[in-house]
Amino acid sequence: MFDYRLGEINGIELLRKFREQGCDIPIILFTGQGDQEVAVEAMKAGATDYLTKGKLSIESVTQFIRYALGLQKEAALRKQTEEKLKNHIRT
Repeated sequence: MFDYRLGEINGIELLRKFREQGCDIPIILFTGQGDQEVAVEAMKAGATDYLTKGKLSIESVTQFIRYALGLQKEAALRKQTEEKLKNHIRT
């Protein structure tokens, strides 16, 4: 998790750098402004989710973290299944 406003670069730029380097961990971007364009840009850049700070609670953050980890687990299982299928087809 990190904030949209970070200083020299914004959270979306940092997110893109993480993804370009092959980092596939779940990343949730926080912002103080609920700008729909920023949300869309964040998701296109590879954010797992995008949250507005004004609507945060312990319960909502916990829920979004569980959701992000669930997505990561599903992606890993899908990748593993695809590899098994490829290996099965080759043999």
